Amino acid sequence: MHLSELWGAAAPELAERLSSSPGPRRQTALLQDAIRTRRGAAPRVDPVASHVARRLVGEQVPVVALAREVGLSERQLHRRCLTAFGYPPSRLARLLRLHRFLVLARTRPPQVTLAELAGAAGYADQAHLNRDSRTLTGRLPSAFRSAGPVSDPCKPDTTAGS
Repeated sequence: MHLSELWGAAAPELAERLSSSPGPRRQTALLQDAIRTRRGAAPRVDPVASHVARRLVGEQVPVVALAREVGLSERQLHRRCLTAFGYPPSRLARLLRLHRFLVLARTRPPQVTLAELAGAAGYADQAHLNRDSRTLTGRLPSAFRSAGPVSDPCKPDTTAGS
């Protein structure tokens, strides 16, 4: 990844400051200051979107119940989720449920059936899992059992340079 992908128009100035810095400690301090400044200018996280994400990561929650929890209409919740995630809450729930399945499929012993994994991930049955998997990925869920570990989108990928 190139510095400009993260810093945009500020990349050349930051690169110049880093390259003319005397040593790694000063470079680290400069980069930390730049991150603090940028973080301070970033838009605040929508507390409703944050609540929705926390609720949907662990379990399936009906959109109507989520809207009621946060004191919005379903349509208002839909708009807030589109802005925050790029998806309506129902699609986000489907993606997170499939992610739960993927984590389970790659961490449970091979003798655990797809039907058991589907139930543990929040699907009604294996057919429901099959439909979602095909719709969202174009592949059947069995293809993911041997595909290797699932990366957690909230943690850095440590396998990138290996």
